[in-house]
Amino acid sequence: IFKDIDVYQIELSRNEIEKFSNYTFCGVKRLGEITLNTNKLKHLNDLIEGISICNIKTIKTLIIHKNLIEIIDVDFTEYFLNLEYLDLRFNQIKYIKKNSLDKLINLNTLLLSNNLLNQIDFIDIYKFEYIENIELYSNFLNTFYVNDHDKFLPNSVKRLDLKNSTIKNLAPFSFQNFIKLTNLFISDNNLKLILSQTFKNLTNLENLNLKNNKIETIEQGAFLDLYNLKFLNLDNNRINVLNKKMLYGLKIMFDLKLR
Repeated sequence: IFKDIDVYQIELSRNEIEKFSNYTFCGVKRLGEITLNTNKLKHLNDLIEGISICNIKTIKTLIIHKNLIEIIDVDFTEYFLNLEYLDLRFNQIKYIKKNSLDKLINLNTLLLSNNLLNQIDFIDIYKFEYIENIELYSNFLNTFYVNDHDKFLPNSVKRLDLKNSTIKNLAPFSFQNFIKLTNLFISDNNLKLILSQTFKNLTNLENLNLKNNKIETIEQGAFLDLYNLKFLNLDNNRINVLNKKMLYGLKIMFDLKLR
């Protein structure tokens, strides 16, 4: 279809695309961005295979939100080594094959919000030196335990969004590998208790959003390492008494919301 053309971006959003020919993008020079929003794609197999067959190694941005993808069961190949931005929001993804994203070593942003994921052990993301932004909100994660996830949480991440993911529990040390994290969003979940050392090692965290949960108790030491926290949002929870022990460890906070 695209033969001997020199373009950086191809935009095919708001069509009814269900699949691709293996040779769809062959002949495109300098292709760096593909946008396929609001189509009817159910899987990525054709796209990944086609990019590989066409020997395209320049893609940096792949945007495929608002499609019908349910599973990702094919590996991204070495032809996606330069991919920096992957947007799969607003699909119906409930399963991602383990290690299928491993070759995306230059990935900076991974957007998987508004899907049906109930676990996130599909990727050893610690291998990714450059990833800074992960969005997982509006999934069905239920529990976020470090013993399940510490093997793939990278220390390069600066922004982590887990809001509206039906999370009920956060174990101590759940985020201990996120040493560069500055923004953490866990709002709109089902948390009742914040345990001591839940946010251990988050010395660079500046913004912590816990609003719209069911939090009744915050144990002493929960915020112990949050030396640089500036904004703490606890709006719309069930805290009856706020005492000094709950906020122990906070030093330079500018804004505390408790409405």
